Amino acid sequence: MPPDFDDAASPGGHVVDEEPPSYQEQRDDPEEIMQPASFVMHGRFIYALPNESSPLYELSRVIHAQGAATTNIEFHRLEYRVRTHRDGTPDVSQRAKHIYNISRNPVLFTDDYRICNLHSVSRKTLGHHLILKKSPFPHSGYRATIASSEEGGTGGKRPRSQYFFWLKNVKGAYKWFDQSGKYVANQAETKEGQEQAEYRLMVVEPLTRRMRDGLVALWCLWLWHQHGIHTKVKKDGWQEFKRIVEQPRPEIKFKNL
Repeated sequence: MPPDFDDAASPGGHVVDEEPPSYQEQRDDPEEIMQPASFVMHGRFIYALPNESSPLYELSRVIHAQGAATTNIEFHRLEYRVRTHRDGTPDVSQRAKHIYNISRNPVLFTDDYRICNLHSVSRKTLGHHLILKKSPFPHSGYRATIASSEEGGTGGKRPRSQYFFWLKNVKGAYKWFDQSGKYVANQAETKEGQEQAEYRLMVVEPLTRRMRDGLVALWCLWLWHQHGIHTKVKKDGWQEFKRIVEQPRPEIKFKNL
């Protein structure tokens, strides 16, 4: 936004400009270190607790309200700029930075997570066409990696050891580890007795902005896949989905979140 100007003319007939306001803007450095934080999803927005007044991420659709017809959800990081006026009052503006598309192939949901993927729309991400795929034997869980050309991606033939995160069920709870094996995040369980399910991701280690954006987006991908499995969107597609939504819908609860 351009600075405010005082249009009052000076005695000499010239316009007198006030000193431009100062700005404080969130840096968009993908290697900036972000401290641990707990994230909670409410509808289309993801907040960092305990501040639930200003969301940090935004989805174009509510994940748990989608059926067979939806094949793409946009993932945005919300950036804030504080403009300080001469009298000291702040003016906060917000813009949404589109960084990923969370997509799925228009086929039935299966246990294969590769039907869901992250397509990058920014150069400051983990890469294009990220998927969750089963860890190679004898390991368990899933690994977040760039899809190889054999899997419909553009990453060529990638070594099995190359991945960004490892998602694993540890004693009934899903946890995220980095490539070195360090525990970095935990998916919190849904609280009992709530009218609506609540989804949380607790990041316990400092991560670069690039890695944290990717982790939160992959968490959303994982939730969407789980929603598809649990609501039984099957091969008969839209008719099956219509049959489901016309029935009284019990509270959706996810096991081991």
